[in-house]
Amino acid sequence: MPIDYHMRPRHQLGIMQLSGELTGPDIKAALLMLTNDPQWETGYDALIDARGITRLGINPDESAEIVGLPRLYRAQFLDSRFAILVRREADHDLARLWRYMWLKEQCEVQVYVSPDPATEWLGIPPDLYPEE
Repeated sequence: MPIDYHMRPRHQLGIMQLSGELTGPDIKAALLMLTNDPQWETGYDALIDARGITRLGINPDESAEIVGLPRLYRAQFLDSRFAILVRREADHDLARLWRYMWLKEQCEVQVYVSPDPATEWLGIPPDLYPEE
């Protein structure tokens, strides 16, 4: 499970890069990194770069569990924004489904293919996460 994760408290932001072959439990573990991080505070934002994923092995039960995480961790993500960067169509579909589920939990999720509009939407300096 290749995951690179950093908190940027000055910008109230968590940055996560996902790459390689990932499973449902890998995705869940990555998201739980945010909830378990003592630096994460309610209202912080996240930039999740999933463009490096080469294979996403998720079964329907795992997908439902991942999509259901907003309900379980509503308090930690209240008023947060998630910018998710994707490259592959399968990743885009899962991100859109997650976006839909978050609409009910007062957390915004947007899906992008490039960092520039994502950093602009999050209101962070572009050099914090530059275009590759």
